[in-house]
Amino acid sequence: MPMRPLRFIRRGAGGFALLLGQLCALILWIGYAITWTNWIGFFGFLIGISTAPGLVIFPLLYWIVENEFPTGYAVVWLIGLVLFTASAVLIED
Repeated sequence: MPMRPLRFIRRGAGGFALLLGQLCALILWIGYAITWTNWIGFFGFLIGISTAPGLVIFPLLYWIVENEFPTGYAVVWLIGLVLFTASAVLIED
């Protein structure tokens, strides 16, 4: 039975939203690893690549160390959250 065009488009859009959400997560992880590397060098690099950026702990730690809230981090995180939610809604039957 052929797939209906609207379902095909919806699933394709959901897959694209998932791909963009994963790209946002990758950008967060790279920024996280770079920040740790800037803070404590090679050991920070090891911490950055072996742990995941957190929702609460890392931004709070960044705020304390740099004395500035990581607005870019929060914006990319929220965009990724919206994209992951959209992909779940669009792909679901």
